[in-house]
Amino acid sequence: MRDSIWLRTLGDADRAVLEASDEVPASADVVVVGAGPIGLATAYYLTEAGVGNVCVIDRGDLLGEAGGANAGGLWFAHQSVAKGAAAAIPLLAESAALYDELEDRFAFD
Repeated sequence: MRDSIWLRTLGDADRAVLEASDEVPASADVVVVGAGPIGLATAYYLTEAGVGNVCVIDRGDLLGEAGGANAGGLWFAHQSVAKGAAAAIPLLAESAALYDELEDRFAFD
């Protein structure tokens, strides 16, 4: 597993869970491409919505590509607001609320 800001915060037990991987299934209801913060959150919410068979694939390590390097920051959204794109403000508020929910759900000790 590559080094990332996300992985530096994990204890050994949590890291072991994330390093475990199943074989890629022959079929799935939904395939999420990308195991960064957005891909993992997408898989989580699909599962919570009742999608039965969600498969997450990535070309590299979990949280090891761009999302791991930049802590999942989506800076274009912040730049859009700075440039006056008021339509992004409700999306940013909703994103912040969802992030807080995920943080509460998956808080690591």
